[in-house]
Amino acid sequence: MIQLHHVAIAVNDFDKYVDLFVRLGLNIQRITGEAPNRQLWFEEGIQLKESCNDISTDGIDHIALGTDNRTDIIKTAIGSDCSSIKEKDNWFRLPNGISIELMGD
Repeated sequence: MIQLHHVAIAVNDFDKYVDLFVRLGLNIQRITGEAPNRQLWFEEGIQLKESCNDISTDGIDHIALGTDNRTDIIKTAIGSDCSSIKEKDNWFRLPNGISIELMGD
């Protein structure tokens, strides 16, 4: 089985986006790090990652999928024009550049 675990969004104005999502009704699960490298997870499956340099842009940082079959999914992805991320054995990159993280197993 595979399911959406969370979506990580890179943001340049961390506090602005935290405030926005809280006002929209999302619930903070945890916060880690210190500026300019803070990360925040909402219970609803959104992660905010503070961009720590001027060349970073707001947008999708990665999508995490929950699975009980990580090895086969990685093999299928690599055989389908995705690329491995060598330093992370549970990650791969889609042809368009978006990183996928596999959680579980």
